[in-house]
Formats: sequence, structure tokens, C-alpha cells
Amino acid sequence: MEDGFEQARRRTNARYVWRESQRAAEAMARVSGFRPNPEQAEAVATDEDVTLVLAGAGTGKTAVITGKVAHLIANRGVAPERILVLAFNRQAAAELRERLDAAHAGVDVATFHAFARRVVAQRQLAPSISPLAEDDLQLRRLIDQALESLLRDPEQGSALRQFILYHLGEYRAAHDFERPSDYFEYLHRVELRTLVGERVKSLEELKIANFLALHGVPYRYEAAYPVATATTAQRQYHPDFHLPKHDLYIEHFGVDQRGEPPRHWPEAEREEYRRGIEWKRAIHAQHGTLLLETYSWQHQTGSWQHDLQEQLEALEVALQPRPAQELVERLRRLMRSSQLSRLLAAFLRHVTSGDHEETELRRRASEAADPERAHAFLDLFRAVYAAYRTALGGECDFDDLINRAAQAIGEGGWDSPYDYVLVDEFQDISRGRMNLLAALKRPRTAYFLVGDDWQSIYRFAGSDVELLRDCERWLGPVEERTLSRTFRFAEGILAPSSGFVQRNPAQTRRRLLPAQRSPDHGLALIWTSEANIGLNRATADLDRLSVNRQASVLVLSRYRQRLSSVWLNGRTLPQSTVHAAKGREADYVVVLDLTGERRGFPSQIEDDSLLDLVAPPAEPFEFAEERRLFYVALTRCAPRRLSPSCSNMQSRTSGSSAEPQRSPGRYSTARAARAAG
Repeated sequence: MEDGFEQARRRTNARYVWRESQRAAEAMARVSGFRPNPEQAEAVATDEDVTLVLAGAGTGKTAVITGKVAHLIANRGVAPERILVLAFNRQAAAELRERLDAAHAGVDVATFHAFARRVVAQRQLAPSISPLAEDDLQLRRLIDQALESLLRDPEQGSALRQFILYHLGEYRAAHDFERPSDYFEYLHRVELRTLVGERVKSLEELKIANFLALHGVPYRYEAAYPVATATTAQRQYHPDFHLPKHDLYIEHFGVDQRGEPPRHWPEAEREEYRRGIEWKRAIHAQHGTLLLETYSWQHQTGSWQHDLQEQLEALEVALQPRPAQELVERLRRLMRSSQLSRLLAAFLRHVTSGDHEETELRRRASEAADPERAHAFLDLFRAVYAAYRTALGGECDFDDLINRAAQAIGEGGWDSPYDYVLVDEFQDISRGRMNLLAALKRPRTAYFLVGDDWQSIYRFAGSDVELLRDCERWLGPVEERTLSRTFRFAEGILAPSSGFVQRNPAQTRRRLLPAQRSPDHGLALIWTSEANIGLNRATADLDRLSVNRQASVLVLSRYRQRLSSVWLNGRTLPQSTVHAAKGREADYVVVLDLTGERRGFPSQIEDDSLLDLVAPPAEPFEFAEERRLFYVALTRCAPRRLSPSCSNMQSRTSGSSAEPQRSPGRYSTARAARAAG
């Protein structure tokens, strides 16, 4: 409950914003060329220490940023050189500069990296950026070379060899899944190859197989039991491992220390699993064959190697570790197929962008779901990171720039001349960049932050959507403004896309409204098994509706996809991933890959949990970022004035659950068509 002082403060500020919004609107109109709506003008007029503007898709975020600059200079008497505008990439920075005219010369518009480089250069010699910072392929090549060198090093390569043998794949036991069917679907998706090349059905079995191979113990995987056990209801028994030299069988059971299968499995399936265990034990007892049992709980506690070694030695199975050089080529093949260098490159980027300390990473590793694997990976990463720093020499990467600039400003080695700091696309903020913004804070400094948490899609690059929601902790008390009038599309696209992204309760709750009354034609669904067929149908549909051939069409996919043609039915079809299309617009958008496959939409390719040690925290809502990514895809449609012949066309629209329906309408904005495949 607000006290009387706070209520009075808010009333006073509201009156101030209303008065100033009239002048702000005039300044904004001069720089943007159109009269802003009241929301935009009030956002520009707000002058708190920290103003956060939540700008929905197509609501004019760039116009608000340039309008804020114009208002500060024209109406508030702020000198241009006291204003800093930060963008995340060169293209955005160039667009902002282009929109600001000669009256705003002197405003510092820069990318975060360009600004950080100037700060560092003013304190010491101008830093040189290493090619490793700008060329992912070169970075991957460096990491590959470091791994190859380690692999052949008898002493230093131990961490790498152990990781490849026992920790290359992410450990996920049956207990991690709600239903057995989910577990078996997961096993079907991953490909687990042992040191000798066979495919096994679980990571725990892979570890056992590699342990046996590494210690010179011949085995056969899932060979048929020598006694016929098949019945009309059950197939022939195939034990997990048979050691022919010792006539010993190993069965691995997915149970806890009490011998129980996962608790959250349905009781009928748990009972079936128990019966299977007892049946296998009975078969060995009946026929006098020797059975050694291993369990999932041993892998969860990290005792599996010690326990297995003790059991084998008790049965007089000789363990003779193979020389490292004998294994190099096999290990090399496994390492290559696992894309280990890609994981290390992503991990390295997060370490440098977040300026993480090893002591903190070790603490997180100890708290990870699989601490043994996490610590093994950090052992390996230490060697790779040392090679990376050596390769940088006297140069630096982009994250070094951000971190060094934040440190220089924070320590008082660089005095900020800015009264106002404006940030574009604030939803893409990372911890390192937030540190830099916080370092700029002075008693006179005000922040104007414009972003949209519905469009936060760069977690893989260090972006943390929680920083937008929690920026008060970094910068101070926040006054929030919302831009809710979108000029890009109308209700046909607006309603399903907004409803879809807000299914995640963590997203800010907002209602977008169309700025124009003219209807759009919503979402058309095209069901097909092939992307090219879907594209053909989409363009044929445009022809059937007499859509002008000059209308732009953009083809979006979750991952880069090779299509047979970029020219179809007389139309040019530029292609892009959704990530690369951020900021782009078209009259018609075709979204591919809406399938339940690994490279579909939503993507079934899960990030390795090791990245959780350094990446922003994963969100609890399922497919949270994939949901935002699809929202970005749906909102790439932009208004366009079409020829009069298009004014009375029929269109297919659909809601979130209804079948596509026919509805007449005028094409004053775009339509998003979706092709499965």
C-alpha cells in the first residue's frame, strides 16, 4: 500500500509527463516525420533515473529512441555530447545515426563494443581485436588443434581422454523422465557409440562398455543368451554384456539404492520393470550362469567405476589398462563425431562474456545434476582456455573489451561525460553489458532502456531475459512505460501471436492493439510433408488471391535449410533463419519446420547441460525461448499498400485451435503463412 507521499509523487510526475508529452511529440515528429501517439510521447517525456520502455513488435521503438534524443536536445537543453546511445550491432547503430539529423550531431551513437574499445583506448593503447573474436570457424579450428595436441599428450591429455571415454554424452538416467516412453524416446534420439564402435542404448551402458574396452576385457553387447527363452509372449533374452573369456554376464538396471525403478513412473510400468529384473535373475539362477549387476544409482553417486572394478576383480577378471597411444585414433573419431569443439567454443564465449571465475564455476559444478561430468569438463576446459589465451597474445576479444571498459569506469580510471544513456533492444542485455551500464551510473545519470522481453532470443550468446525484468537491482528504481499500439499488423496476426507468447507466465503481461482499423488476413496453415511442397502451395495461394508479384515474401526456418529454389511461381523467395531475420519485415512470411523433429520448431536439440554452468539460468517454462522465437517469426509481417485489384480478396485465417475459415477482407497488412516440413 502506497503512503501519502508516494501517491503525491506519482500524481506530480503524471502531470509533468502530460505537460512535457506535448513538447516531446513535436520534437519526435520533427525527427521521425510522423505525429507520435500519446503512449510514445509520454514514454519520451518520462524523465526518471531509469525508464524502461516495453515496446511490442512494430510499436515504434526506434522512433521513440530518436524522439527521446530530439526531445532532450530541443526541449531539455541537454548538450548532444552528454547523450550516449548504445546498440547491439552495427546495422542498428547505423540506422539510429541515419534517423538523427544535423541538429543532433555530437550525440554518441555506438555499439557496446565500439564504445568499450574507446574507453579502453583512452586509458591505455588502443586494443587490437583478435581474428578469433570475429571468426567462429577460426576459433573452432584453434580448439580442435588444442584437443588434438592434448589427445596425444601422455600426461596432460588425461583429462580429455577421461572425458571422451565416460562423459562425452550428457548423463540422463531413467529417473530424469516422467514416463518410460519419454526415456525411450530420448534414447532413440541420441546416438551413443562406444570406443569399439557399437551403438548402445544408454549412456550408463556406454560407460561400462568403454571401461571394459579401456581395460582390455573382451565383451559382446546384447548377444543372445545361449539357452532358448523365447515364448509366444516374450522374445529371446539378450543380456547387456557377456564376457566370453570368463563366461560372465553383466546386466545394468535403472534402479535406485533401494532397488526401485523411478518413482514417478506409473505403478503398472514400475511393476513390469521389477518383474523383468526378477525374471533375468531367475534365468541365470536356473541355468547356473554367473551374473554381475550394476545400477543407475552408482552412476548418479559417481561410484560406478570403483564398484565395477571391485566386482570384476573379485571374480578374477584381470584389468589391464591399454596404453593411451593405442586408443588415440578411436578417441579422435569419437571426439570428432561429438562436436566437442562446438560445446567448448560456446562455453568459452559464455565464460568471457560473463567474466566467470573458476572458483564460482567449481561451486556450480558441485551442485550440478552430474557433478562428476561437470568437474571433468572444467578440467578439460582449463587446458583449452589456456591455449586460447596464448593464441590471443596481446590482442583481445569483444568480451574482454566490455569487461575491461566496465572495470576502467568502475575504478574511476575513466570519467563518464554522459547525463543520459539510451539502450536499444534492451532485452538482449548480457551480464557483461549490464556491468558496463552499471559502471556508467553517476548521481546525474539517467537511463532510457527500450526493449521487449517477448523477443528475447539470444540466450545462446549470453543474453539473459531476467536482466530486463530485474534491472532495478543493477541500475536503481525503474519507471515502466509500455508501447501497445502496433503499426505492423492487425488483429488476425496480433491476437494469436500475443496469446501464444504469453502462455509463459514469466513474460510481462501486456495487451497489444492494432494502430489501424483495417484487418489483416491472419495465419494460413499449410500441412505437407516437404518444405518445397509447402512453399509451392503458399506461392500458388498468393497467385490464386491475385497478390501483386511485387509483394515481398520471406521464407523463415528454424535452422539453415537448403531449398530447391529461391524463385518459385514468378516470385523471389529470400530465405533466412528466424534469428537472422530479427529486425526484418516482409508482406508475406512462410515459416517452415513446424515438425516434432530434432531440427523442427520448436527445436528438439537440447543444449548440453554443461552450458548451465555459465549460461543465463534456464527458464522453467517448457520451450520458453523457442516460444519467443516463434513469436518473432510470426511478427515479421509488415504493412504495405497493394494495388487496388487486391482490395476485395478472400483469405484463410485461423485462431489458436479452430480450423482455417474463409473471411473477406482487405489486404492492408501482411499475412503469415506456415508450411509444415
